[in-house]
Amino acid sequence: MVTLVLGALGIINIMLVSVTERTREIGLMKALGQPTAHSDAVFLEGAFLTALSGGLGIAISAGVMAAGQLPRLRDLICRTLCLHRLRLR
Repeated sequence: MVTLVLGALGIINIMLVSVTERTREIGLMKALGQPTAHSDAVFLEGAFLTALSGGLGIAISAGVMAAGQLPRLRDLICRTLCLHRLRLR
């Protein structure tokens, strides 16, 4: 839960900085008659891509860590099954 809150705060911070840095660009878009919904969509797409890349990074990291644990997991399963077979005899 704490991780989700911290991730959300990180995305909010990135979005605030993005909007602050692009204030002139937003003003130009409005001056040229672009709908506000389109400007909002640009920033929401940025937030989505930021969250997606973070999620993919976490998934890849978890996969790499799990792959490193596969030999230990295999040994644990083999030991458990061997003990179970011995008990059945």
